[in-house]
Amino acid sequence: MITFKTVTKEFGNGTVAVKDVSFLIEPGELTLITGPSGSGKTTLMKLLIKEHQPSAGEIFFKDQSLTSYRQLAKLRREIGVVFQDYKLLDELNVWENIALPLQIMGQKQSEIESRVTDLLQLVELADHALVFPSQLSGGEAQRVSIARALATAPKVIFADEPTGNLDPQTSNHIIKLLKKINELGTTVLLATHDAVVLDLLKKTRTLNLDQGELVTDTDPKKLKTTYTASDDQDNSDQKPSSSKSKTSSKTSSKKTSVDQDDADAKNSDKKNKKDKKTRIGQKLTQLTKLFRTQKPANVKANDQDQQSANKKTTTKTKKSATDSQSKTKNSTPKSTTDKPTKVAVKVEEL
Repeated sequence: MITFKTVTKEFGNGTVAVKDVSFLIEPGELTLITGPSGSGKTTLMKLLIKEHQPSAGEIFFKDQSLTSYRQLAKLRREIGVVFQDYKLLDELNVWENIALPLQIMGQKQSEIESRVTDLLQLVELADHALVFPSQLSGGEAQRVSIARALATAPKVIFADEPTGNLDPQTSNHIIKLLKKINELGTTVLLATHDAVVLDLLKKTRTLNLDQGELVTDTDPKKLKTTYTASDDQDNSDQKPSSSKSKTSSKTSSKKTSVDQDDADAKNSDKKNKKDKKTRIGQKLTQLTKLFRTQKPANVKANDQDQQSANKKTTTKTKKSATDSQSKTKNSTPKSTTDKPTKVAVKVEEL
């Protein structure tokens, strides 16, 4: 399930936290990671959840390389972490702290209530659901932290010094809880240098670190030789490099020639369109000049007919004007009394 393959982590200041570490964790295992403070235990956890990137080597989770793994939220839902200092939110009560990962995932309220209730019973804190972290003892706070890590039903639990701040009796209780979780099918990695824990789990597989190096592995597993898709791609890039370069050069030259042909065709189309527009413009210019200098016969005939009609109209207009003047002179002007008379007659007729 988890594979570290010659993994090295060196920080910018030159500190080497992990050096050439290799091991394989199988599904459902309970494994101890031991060593003094500063030996690299916490660094392994941060490398596994991609809080740190390895300087060299490769890490695999469920046979998939974490180097090219981009679904960080999904990875951290599948790997739950139990911290030494609990990392509970003080403004949330116990129930709310455990429910928080499920709410972030967008789970239904009914599912959240069911899951949180089950986890509270598992860690034996059902009667502390509405208590705030400041009101809890160290062992109780650590049990809440374990319940929260289990909320998303992870495949792996990495417990980083879970008993570091606890008394022996409480530590014993926490270890029993982690063993129970492992028996239910969850892979558990337990990083500790607590003598009480080591004594309780002395028959458990143990990875012993010292100054970043893996000194002993009490039950070493053979590393897999299979590669992920990203590794196969890297190997294929290295092996057939000459043939690949030839193929790529042929492809690029072919593409270049096709692009050149397309460009020539576009330029030719533009030139033809431009020439066509020029010819049409020249013809229009010629027709305009011809129309201005020479009128067609039917247009001339229409113009002559219009001129003769205008002359006749002018003659008639002059004649009618003369007749009206003569009539005006011979007739007697009518008085204004005629109008009322006519109006009266019309009224009587009505």
